[in-house]
Amino acid sequence: MRIRSLLSVAVLAAVLIGCGGAATTGGGAAATVDGHEIPRERLEAAVRDLTGDTADMDADQRNEAIASTQREVLSFLIQAQIIHQLAEDRGLSVDEGAADEQFQQDLDSFGGEEGLAQALASQPGILTVGLYRDVLIPASLRMDALREDLAGDLEVEEIETRSVRHILVETEPEAEAIVEELADGADFATLAQERSTDPGSGAQGGELGERARGAYVESFEAAVWDAEVGEVVGPVESDFGFHVLEVTATGTQEQAVGGGDLNQAAQMQVQQLLTEAFAAADVTVGPGLGEWDPEAQQVVAPDRVGQGGPAQPLAPGADPLEESGDAPVEE
Repeated sequence: MRIRSLLSVAVLAAVLIGCGGAATTGGGAAATVDGHEIPRERLEAAVRDLTGDTADMDADQRNEAIASTQREVLSFLIQAQIIHQLAEDRGLSVDEGAADEQFQQDLDSFGGEEGLAQALASQPGILTVGLYRDVLIPASLRMDALREDLAGDLEVEEIETRSVRHILVETEPEAEAIVEELADGADFATLAQERSTDPGSGAQGGELGERARGAYVESFEAAVWDAEVGEVVGPVESDFGFHVLEVTATGTQEQAVGGGDLNQAAQMQVQQLLTEAFAAADVTVGPGLGEWDPEAQQVVAPDRVGQGGPAQPLAPGADPLEESGDAPVEE
């Protein structure tokens, strides 16, 4: 299972340097976001929990490492608070039971807290189990709720889809032989697993999934939409080789009016809302922790304000569709 990654590019890109012996910076708020305080204790607890060795650093290096870590973690907490307020403003809330269930599923997937901690530590940006449980999962669920809420406001239309499976081989005679074997009663999925040179779909019995028009390279696309359900078609030549294909089902999907996946259209609206919310948020950072840069959308050292481009807003952890390099999918 993939960890739900919500950290901004700035946090993910940095290797947070632990500072177990860091001195506390006093009570009060680490930051205030539109009147809502982020407790300094939460920041300090997260920083203390981050692993790493600063013993071989001199005092200046160690202080800078601690300050950098504080800024990165605080940026994450501020972004999560902005998401919280954005969802709340739209009347959306997170069920604590759902967050607890998600965390328990993750614990089970990684064999307990130690396994989850190791998985988090292997990410480009290090995140503590506590932050993952208490901040990242709720923020992720709020993002999902925002996307679903916005999707409900979009104008939609239904489009025709076709479910397809294929077997890809290098030569036309190979494809012709497969067509003959299928006509004699051979199992399509078995032949795909044994003979297809497309490793991605081959392992799945040749399945390419349900897709709308325009998903495939031209020759394959034409064959798909000319075929009858259950008809074996081939050989079909493309830049990948020679295909034997079968349309297994037809259906419909909803998409946003004007084209585009409904979830993607809603996600674009969420990202726009976040960009506007980050720019408009009234953020005050506690003494000694840096300053909020609305352009970079993160906490920076005082002398760096205005010098960075915007960080990528926090985003839900949906896995992108992974395509095989040999599948006839149009890029």
